[in-house]
Amino acid sequence: MWSQFSRVMAAAVLAILPMLVPPTSSAAAAGPGAGGLEILGPAAQGGDPCPEPNDTFQAACYLGPSSDARGFIANPNDVDAYRIEVLDFNTDVHVEMPTMPAPYKIAFANWNGDVIANSSPNGSGGEAIDTTVDIPGVYYIFIHSASGGSSPNRPYQLFRALTYPGASIPDIISALEFRDGSEEAVIGESEFAVHKQEGGRYTIQAKLAGTPEDPSQAWWTGFGKELTDFTMTLDARVVNKVDAGFSVFFRHNDNENTYVLAVDGKDGQARLVKYVNGESTYTDWTPASAIDVDGGVNRVVIRCFEDQIRVNINGEEVFGLRDGTFRKGRIGIGTINFGPPPIISFDNIIITTPSEG
Repeated sequence: MWSQFSRVMAAAVLAILPMLVPPTSSAAAAGPGAGGLEILGPAAQGGDPCPEPNDTFQAACYLGPSSDARGFIANPNDVDAYRIEVLDFNTDVHVEMPTMPAPYKIAFANWNGDVIANSSPNGSGGEAIDTTVDIPGVYYIFIHSASGGSSPNRPYQLFRALTYPGASIPDIISALEFRDGSEEAVIGESEFAVHKQEGGRYTIQAKLAGTPEDPSQAWWTGFGKELTDFTMTLDARVVNKVDAGFSVFFRHNDNENTYVLAVDGKDGQARLVKYVNGESTYTDWTPASAIDVDGGVNRVVIRCFEDQIRVNINGEEVFGLRDGTFRKGRIGIGTINFGPPPIISFDNIIITTPSEG
């Protein structure tokens, strides 16, 4: 029964544990998704590329590397939201609004809605932001009126530029953002969980409770392209704030041969597990102060290069180790239930070629 995720500490750092597949595993969740992941495209050009409503994270318009946007702040309370994709660690971000019909401002926010930077005058009548982000993934740009000025007919211009630390820019292998109308994910219901894709998120709503000593699980594994070396970024959240966490499978060959990252969303700790033919070894639970335990979004970055495995959560380096047991595989996501059945949402899964460092 997935005792490797129990909060009871083991006597040794590594231990042999029961098989990966417990009786409470969801067959529907464990099945692979159909087809590969699709690469995201730039926002439409011309007119208003970000039609209303566009003032929330899930409604944010994609702003690509070569797609300057022309948008409109139609009234003093209007807000336009854009999303950009940063593909590497320690990336410099420049966002500029060179023209605007009234005094507007730019706010730059992370995955949890925290404003990282606000714009300043660029010296030529516009606004600009220059900042550095520590980890890859989706970030958000919000345009709003500075002092009540607006225009429904005269647009502002917006562009962004990213400067990466290495000599080359990582390539997007695949991306999964769960927008309305897409058919990217396995959905359905079993006796163990309800799997839904709606509102720009993928949600696993577990049906079974667990305990700290004997957690229950539900998952969706084996989807996407087969990967060798990669960097994967995703956002996850315990929606109903119960005693629970989430799991991320990588280099997944099947449910008995895979790596799994387990994140405890209540006690703020994480663990790596490796399954070989159904038997597992694992690290101790590792406390990570950056893990959001208050129902917010947690950003996970997993980088695999040859036998190197690096795990970063919300900007904190949690694991860095070498293990060459599995050099390729697919990915998966799931729930870990330490108490009442949780609702876990996932979003913004981006997989790129690994960075140089």
